[in-house]
Amino acid sequence: MAMRERTKEQLYREAKRLNVKGRSKMNKGQLKAAVARKGH
Repeated sequence: MAMRERTKEQLYREAKRLNVKGRSKMNKGQLKAAVARKGH
């Protein structure tokens, strides 16, 4: 899925799938960056 207009909930689910640590405390921008760092 492209990084453009995903909701915070969509980003959170992707972060969970990628096992991003600390995702529950992240805002939308932080989630987007974390998902991008994981390579998606």
